[in-house]
Amino acid sequence: MSLMTEESLKSWIEKNGFIGIEANANVYDNKAIEFESIEEFFSYSAHIDKKILFYKYEYEKKNDYVANDEHIEDLMEDQDPELHNAIKLKINNYKEQVKTINFSRATSLTMFFIDNGFMFYHVNFDNYFEENEFYPFGEELVKNYADDVFVELSDVELDIYHENKEKRLAKNLTTIKNDILNHPEFKESTNPSGRKMFCNRYIKNNPKFARMLREQQIYIHVLVDNLWKEYKASLKK
Repeated sequence: MSLMTEESLKSWIEKNGFIGIEANANVYDNKAIEFESIEEFFSYSAHIDKKILFYKYEYEKKNDYVANDEHIEDLMEDQDPELHNAIKLKINNYKEQVKTINFSRATSLTMFFIDNGFMFYHVNFDNYFEENEFYPFGEELVKNYADDVFVELSDVELDIYHENKEKRLAKNLTTIKNDILNHPEFKESTNPSGRKMFCNRYIKNNPKFARMLREQQIYIHVLVDNLWKEYKASLKK
């Protein structure tokens, strides 16, 4: 449903002897009374002493729909690399879709009168964005694309996905273990409190490895304690 255009609204204002003022409304005020239909709202205007109609059109922000390369890469870090190409294909389609959006079309119109200390208002919404499935670009949208890509995998593609992911996770874990074992502070952390401090510094200084561990649901403190036991055992051989 499209909204009353500003031109039509100004025409109504002039025709009915009102002054129109653009203003925000606090419709959650306990002295605010809502009219559910625009017909009822305009009908009530005949009883208003102060002929002032406040109104406000709201619009979607185009910047919220911009998918730039840097933002895409940041969001892709939380998605399986095995799905990256397919997700990016959906993002490219999204970019083309955004080019068709009419951002000059208002998403809502709020109108209100003030009479005897009460606010009488009506809010009208345009479902243009929802009906066309136009959504802002961000973490939730990319996650939905990732879910869609996963569901769309064939049985063969799913087997390949699991195989490649298993290899990647194993390789990542080996990389992290070797990095910790070769870290100069690791061998100096000879007691539990020292290893705890080492873990905190390590995670803070290695966000990429931190993401890898989160993906495998591995706690750094558990990993370091196990590696310490293996390291101590190797010294006895």
